[in-house]
Amino acid sequence: MRISTLSIGALQFAKYEIFVKIYPVTFGCEKGLHGRGLNLKPIFDILLVTIGCRALLRIKLGGAVMEEFESIEPVQFYKKLKQGELEGAKLIDVREPAEWDYYHLDELELLPMNTIPSRLEEAPRDRPIYVVCAHGVRSAHVCAYLKHHGFEEVVNVEGGMAALAQLGGFQYD
Repeated sequence: MRISTLSIGALQFAKYEIFVKIYPVTFGCEKGLHGRGLNLKPIFDILLVTIGCRALLRIKLGGAVMEEFESIEPVQFYKKLKQGELEGAKLIDVREPAEWDYYHLDELELLPMNTIPSRLEEAPRDRPIYVVCAHGVRSAHVCAYLKHHGFEEVVNVEGGMAALAQLGGFQYD
């Protein structure tokens, strides 16, 4: 049995295995001095802490930190889905209707990302919500949004539908 301890600021975790990764992600750019070109500038960092088979994702956007939420590997989600272990959970797909038409899992409900704010009251607060998108980025934003609005059990499905489709034998992209 291997026990690792990790301290991040005032937080300390003690579990069997802990992995920490920090990913700077560049989505935007700023104009260089005197208009001499573009300098890419990271607009947020992702801190991923994996404890055993569970992961907590923290997204730092500029100076603000989005809410922490849990994530699950696609293999684990797919296995739980097919074994009926997620029957009490709300499973949502936040992709657009055209993406849904291309490929989807029947167990998930289509709830496009841009409709979440107006349909927030439809989301249950008393059971877990698993969120899927195409590759795991939009679903991470939805998870952070739901956590910010008081939903406790939100889980991002890493890799999104592309990873899940591959597990089901379909080449998504």
